[in-house]
Amino acid sequence: MDKTKRYLNGVSPAKFQRIIIILALSVVLVVYIGIKHRHLEPASVPSKLLDRSGSSRYLHLQIDGPGLPPVAAVAPEAAGKIAPEAQIPAAGGASNSPHVLETGRSFSNSMATSSDSSTSDSFIISEEEQLRNPSDLTSVFKKFQERMGIMERPVVNRHDFSYILNVPGACEDKDVELVIGVPSRIQSFDQRQSVRETWGQVARNATEKTVLLFFFGKAQDEKFRKRHQNESKWKAKELQERLLNESKTYGDIVQEDFMDSYRNLSLKSVAIVRWISVFCPESNFALKADDDMYINIPLLMKSLRTQLRQQPIFIMGMLQKYSKPYRYVTHKWFVPYSQYNSSIYPEYVSGTAYSMTTTAALRLYVESFYVRPINMEDTYITGILARSATVPRIHEPKFSGHKKVQASGCLYRSKICGHDNSPKEMKLIHMELYDMNLDCGAQLIPCQTEGNRFELLWMNKTYG
Repeated sequence: MDKTKRYLNGVSPAKFQRIIIILALSVVLVVYIGIKHRHLEPASVPSKLLDRSGSSRYLHLQIDGPGLPPVAAVAPEAAGKIAPEAQIPAAGGASNSPHVLETGRSFSNSMATSSDSSTSDSFIISEEEQLRNPSDLTSVFKKFQERMGIMERPVVNRHDFSYILNVPGACEDKDVELVIGVPSRIQSFDQRQSVRETWGQVARNATEKTVLLFFFGKAQDEKFRKRHQNESKWKAKELQERLLNESKTYGDIVQEDFMDSYRNLSLKSVAIVRWISVFCPESNFALKADDDMYINIPLLMKSLRTQLRQQPIFIMGMLQKYSKPYRYVTHKWFVPYSQYNSSIYPEYVSGTAYSMTTTAALRLYVESFYVRPINMEDTYITGILARSATVPRIHEPKFSGHKKVQASGCLYRSKICGHDNSPKEMKLIHMELYDMNLDCGAQLIPCQTEGNRFELLWMNKTYG
């Protein structure tokens, strides 16, 4: 230190200035060389490498990413039903084939849409770019593969239940825009019939490009009912026979081999995204709705198409924030620490009804292999899985969530859906909603709001 001080005391101001300039130039040169020769990070890939045109002059380079270990191809029932680039990992077994989540439709690149580049699984490099600078591109691709292959996760949720009843050809030779999945209890015959006769009629109109399906587990046997103290006038065999007859009549029943119970609602929702991923991957949208919901399909499709112009992958519904798990054993929504040990749930949308792009359904199905389910269906599917798969959740206030909307066609003209409707109410809503002679101007409509309070809403002739 003393030597340095003596040296500096003997240096003239001009010489000291030259030393400072030389040091500054050296630092600039080192930084420039580092930038010039560094590896290109995935998030910095130029937009021209992310072209999604699907033109033959583009090469699809597929890579394995976190959450997408090279496991076996789709389940046997999927053979020939799903695009090669949309293959789903099945439990157990290994394969050397890479996986791409998207379905090969107009948007096949997740990197351009994901908020987290570490979950991207495909990008596109033009032949011209590859020929112009092949060594650099090879280096970038190798580095990207190394980064993406760091994380491997075991399959913890096989969901390998067999189908008792199924409609595998529901989307065959059809241009399907919307797949509607309605989880239902086997004994809820009247609710399903009211759906078919009201808003579900859209599925019988070929011009609407819609498929309607009801999803079930297997009927509860006596042993299961006694253990869970469930009383029912129906025996398991009788229920199954009625469901079989219903399937033969309407051709809209999908039943998997797990016990049909409230605690297994998460399995039903996984069954919905599984069916869509395997049997209808070329559709555009999916809707999950309870059988007591009334859905304004035209208004729903308007919202979905509008959102699709802004982003190619999303879940839409009534967004819930800062919700906490119920830890009381007797509570209907009880979730033990062994299932979920955090104090707050991630953002999710209400499970009474929510919609999504088919690409989102495909991602959620893949992600479900690696995340254990919890009792709360909406939290698991649209919260935990969606966060893990980096699928955006979009708040749409026209979804009602758990709020009861008064059974009025006038009110539903500005609502996508409403909860807790009886078959009689659903028929009334449907009749009024499509009655073009009904004057909805200047009506006082009672509507249930937060806290179960009823308020009078003044209706106008202008709707959202």
